[in-house]
Amino acid sequence: MASAFLPVVKKWGRMFQGTSVLHMEQGLGKYFEKGAIKGYYSDLRHKVQGKIDEKGIPYNITNYGTRVYFCIAIFQYGLGCYDLYLETQTPEYLERFRKTADWALEHQEPGGSWDAFSFAEDSAPYSSMAQSEGASLLLRAHREFGDAEYLTGAQKAIDFMLTPVAQGGTAEYKDGCLTLLEYTDKGLILNGWIFSIWGLYEYTLAVPDKKYQLLLTNTVDALEKMLPMFDYRYWSNYDLDHHITSPFYHSLHIAQLKVMYQLFDKKIFDFYAEKWNSYRSKRWNQYRAIFKKGFQKIGSVKHSIILVE
Repeated sequence: MASAFLPVVKKWGRMFQGTSVLHMEQGLGKYFEKGAIKGYYSDLRHKVQGKIDEKGIPYNITNYGTRVYFCIAIFQYGLGCYDLYLETQTPEYLERFRKTADWALEHQEPGGSWDAFSFAEDSAPYSSMAQSEGASLLLRAHREFGDAEYLTGAQKAIDFMLTPVAQGGTAEYKDGCLTLLEYTDKGLILNGWIFSIWGLYEYTLAVPDKKYQLLLTNTVDALEKMLPMFDYRYWSNYDLDHHITSPFYHSLHIAQLKVMYQLFDKKIFDFYAEKWNSYRSKRWNQYRAIFKKGFQKIGSVKHSIILVE
């Protein structure tokens, strides 16, 4: 246990210092446009680093030293490459982007899913965030290269994301509200829900089907209704199990809500972005949040398998 715990502690140190490749600062995307599939909404350009295999596919390392092809990290790497291509017009970035899109197609399961978490939890391998970011990657590949298989893969990914958890998917339909689960065996996570909304939003741009538009409206309205539940009074909550965010995720929440306000023009998103930004301006709030988060993290590790690189 001790030998596996030490890499986790080192990861936390890098996370709080902002030097972890898994937790690099993610502000607003530089090249996104409302109503268009262009740049990504979160700035993932710093994700274009880390360990790459001989085929050009990024991989991660667990606290037990094993190699993992973590689909969310691969999709974010690809989306970061695409933004760098838009920024520089360098063909190398476009080629890296295409390699990740092709990897996504090759590793998509017949029902449209990607296995995100079985390296750590066999009973809950799927993630709405993985489905959404995989779809976003494939929609850009379809826009750039025109191959119909990319659009088909994106549709399958979104359809699986919208499948209820009780039927093996990653969505919950409760009291008329649609929520999208980053982890299907844990409480609702704010950043993962927002990432998931973005993939659905982009799919409605690519395929103007009223069914998907209604589901998008439903889940955005649900977020509007539930967002106050993520307020910790001096910081933001990571999830509805009352786990407080680290400084990285608090900043991510602020950036995500600014994007949500731009995309959907709901004032509550701007209100909480500004409110949580004001929390961040008070150093004592940061110290309280870091202490609380550290305490929660230590209590949750036990024998967990965690990505550390």
